[in-house]
Amino acid sequence: MKKLYLTAFLLLGVLLGASAQDYYIEGTYEIKNNRHYLNNVTTRGITIDGKNYISQVEGTFGIVESEDGRRGELTQFVFDKAKTDCDNGFDGGFYLQYLLEVGRESEWIDEKEYLQGSGPGYEQKDMLIMLVLDYSTSMLRNDYISKMQQSAVDFINTLYSASPNGNIRVGIIAFSGKSQTEEYEIKGLDSNTKRDMERFINSVKPGINTAFYYAVDHAVDMLEEYSSSVYLDRDKYSGACVVTFTDGLDNESATGDSDLAYINNTLRYKAIMGKTIEFFSIGFTGAEDFSRLQKAKFNEVMEKTSTDNNHFLTSDDFGKIEKYFGDIAKNLIDRWKIIRLLTPQGHNGKKVRWVLRCEGSHYTPDPPKTSVTRSPWFGISAEVGVIDEDEFFGGLNLDMAFSINKTIAIGGRVGVMVGEYGLGLLTGPEVKITFPNNSAVIAGLGGGSVNECGVFYLRAGYKTRKSFFVTTETLLGEAAGFGVGLGFSFGGKQRNR
Repeated sequence: MKKLYLTAFLLLGVLLGASAQDYYIEGTYEIKNNRHYLNNVTTRGITIDGKNYISQVEGTFGIVESEDGRRGELTQFVFDKAKTDCDNGFDGGFYLQYLLEVGRESEWIDEKEYLQGSGPGYEQKDMLIMLVLDYSTSMLRNDYISKMQQSAVDFINTLYSASPNGNIRVGIIAFSGKSQTEEYEIKGLDSNTKRDMERFINSVKPGINTAFYYAVDHAVDMLEEYSSSVYLDRDKYSGACVVTFTDGLDNESATGDSDLAYINNTLRYKAIMGKTIEFFSIGFTGAEDFSRLQKAKFNEVMEKTSTDNNHFLTSDDFGKIEKYFGDIAKNLIDRWKIIRLLTPQGHNGKKVRWVLRCEGSHYTPDPPKTSVTRSPWFGISAEVGVIDEDEFFGGLNLDMAFSINKTIAIGGRVGVMVGEYGLGLLTGPEVKITFPNNSAVIAGLGGGSVNECGVFYLRAGYKTRKSFFVTTETLLGEAAGFGVGLGFSFGGKQRNR
């Protein structure tokens, strides 16, 4: 049944042209002792530090000014490490809703005065990134070098989409032998530097030898020198990382200052502004003819030059290499969003919801939760039959049933019989089961007295989609017989509460 509902929901989203996934953060806004809280925070399509539920977040109250100069007294809630499944991230911004409850009914209402609707819905933290690329001549085989260059350019472009103010600082090292290593100094990634970085990546000429350890060590030196020469806001600083690509084993770096043991130790203690540098290693085995032992050594090198097992990849399939480049860039972008959400004090005590505009789709609020029942059902019917094989009777029955839910109703029947023997009275419980098309079946049992003889009965009936119904019953006991009835009913209509 759950799968059926999910399929129907997705189909409806397609038909309406809206996103099948809604994206929001919601919770109950409360002010206690002049402190502002958002309680029982839940999310959909968004995670906060990997979570979909937070018991409580404390906010700050004050004057907030939008980019267009509007000002207002609002409560601000800040969520760090926010991620979303929305294809365009948080770029669409948020709009605010509050839950309006009147009696048993409730409805999500858009807050038209939401100040943040005119400004950005999130901030990005600063990050330092070194891209270290292998330009050894072995990469000329099958034009792998152009594929690496394109992957590196795509990597830069992905980062650029999240660096509107140059908040992502990128440096590049192109290495082969030590003497042929070239560098692009660390700069804020904006429209101008992006073009310069692309030109640098595409202009480096391949060289002989592979000074991989030296290049990684030099990348760390560049990060340390840059961080000591420029101001970085500690509150906005997210961290530094080194992303390396190589296609072979190091055959030139000097031992002692840039060998594998030294680089592996560097991973453990090198930090910028108190945060350990993060290392990603990408190893391509398709450009050279690796023996089994060489591949084992290469895997060891990639592992020891990365932060952990989730930070390296070795493959002879360049398609996987390209994808991993993209995954790293997206991961770096998604991990360090700071979302700032605002609400007026007037929503104190209400549930509030900040909805992310994802690809232009507008959130369709959940319908208020309702319980579906039916109104009481009543029926009156005339019945004829025979008792003891030769005594005919006529009767009048009153039926009634009260709903438990939209399908089942429970009630009873009272019947009066008249015949050659005199009067009879029958009564007992019955159940009415209603189908989606509004037809129903009726079943009951009970007992009574006919001409001072005790009897019991079994009764069944069918109600049409309209108001008519028919019944049959069997009488057993001191007097036995059979009867059929035809009746008219009213009530039993579906209603929502």
